[in-house]
Amino acid sequence: MKRYTIVLALLLTTALTACFEERDEGYEFVGFVATIPMLTISGDAPLLPGNTVTVNFRYYAENADVVALRLLDSNEGTVASREVSGHNREDSYEDAFDYTIPADAEFGSSIVLTLEVETSNNLVNSRTVTLEVDTPAEEEEEDEGEG
Repeated sequence: MKRYTIVLALLLTTALTACFEERDEGYEFVGFVATIPMLTISGDAPLLPGNTVTVNFRYYAENADVVALRLLDSNEGTVASREVSGHNREDSYEDAFDYTIPADAEFGSSIVLTLEVETSNNLVNSRTVTLEVDTPAEEEEEDEGEG
């Protein structure tokens, strides 16, 4: 009886594995990208035109070398960049860029900053953060007094 159970189990396993069919999913693996788990803005100054803020970020690339970091502004394009060398694939890296809010930025407007991380196989991953340009304190006080 034990022999029949083993034979039946083998036949059942063979039958089930024959049901699986390989399919071409229509895409090709081109390489690894970096991940950007954190992108934040910090600084003591209010978000006013001409003030500088710090753009903090963390990136990680387990299977590829990171070769370049770029900070892009929605209006001006690339505002800061740096090349990366000696990337350790096992660790995440924290870094920062300083960003000066353009002097001609309108009060109450939004600026979208995009961090791009490029790997050695020319694949780019990005993450964005939005800056809301503050209204100057004296204008806020005038608005409150009018109402």
